[in-house]
Amino acid sequence: MPFIRDPEALRRQGALSLAEGIHTHFNVQGTLGRLRQGIDPSTVGADLGRDLQSILHTLELATEEVNILREALKHRQHAVQRGPHQQALQEARSRIASLERALTDAHQAKAAAEQRAAYLERQVEHLQETLAEQRLLIARQQARLDAFSG
Repeated sequence: MPFIRDPEALRRQGALSLAEGIHTHFNVQGTLGRLRQGIDPSTVGADLGRDLQSILHTLELATEEVNILREALKHRQHAVQRGPHQQALQEARSRIASLERALTDAHQAKAAAEQRAAYLERQVEHLQETLAEQRLLIARQQARLDAFSG
């Protein structure tokens, strides 16, 4: 009957299938060859377990190293943010803001001075017109005075 098989053959076939699946994911060397050579699956499984433990240990070490590097990166970023060049940058930004305020004040003062100058020019024109009128009146009065005395 075909459904009755050797239990040892079934055990080896199961171990071989398991090793093929693990081999594609973990790239464990030699497992398939050892099973095909007929080495006891429990021995191969124990070796495979040690290999997987080694891979897991390597992965844990790599994860720990990545975490250490991340912490170091955080500390360096923090140091850069508080470093002397950051302080100089902040001082420069503050100075720029101060200069921009002074420039705005200067523009406002210039506009006020221009308005004052325009007002004074109008006043000068008005006074010159008034002076011209006064001179004309004085000249007329002088002419009348001369005509009366003379």
